[in-house]
Amino acid sequence: MCTSAAAGGAFWAGAEQVIHKKFSERSAGDGAVTTWLACSAACDAGIMACLLWFLIRARNEAARFSGSQLAAPLNRMIRLTIESGGLTTAWAIVALIVYTHKPSSNSSVAMGFLLGR
Repeated sequence: MCTSAAAGGAFWAGAEQVIHKKFSERSAGDGAVTTWLACSAACDAGIMACLLWFLIRARNEAARFSGSQLAAPLNRMIRLTIESGGLTTAWAIVALIVYTHKPSSNSSVAMGFLLGR
């Protein structure tokens, strides 16, 4: 649901930019961009939380077996999930803060390009 809201906000922001072509009318899409960035941050945080929950559960299950060699790979996956998920969530939050602080600046646009990567 959060992903759909983020995608809807992104399409809505794009439509607002097509409808309001003048730079002076750029503020018409403020609600769309705010929706897009806030839902993107929430979606990234939710994905990271779900992945961590499943990976930690799998690690705890593997720890019950003495001969299991899954602990090290699962620990690496947990660390990678925290690093990448935390980075994308933080980037989306920073992009939202930069946009709400100064919507007329192009720095928030540059940050938005990296969100999909």
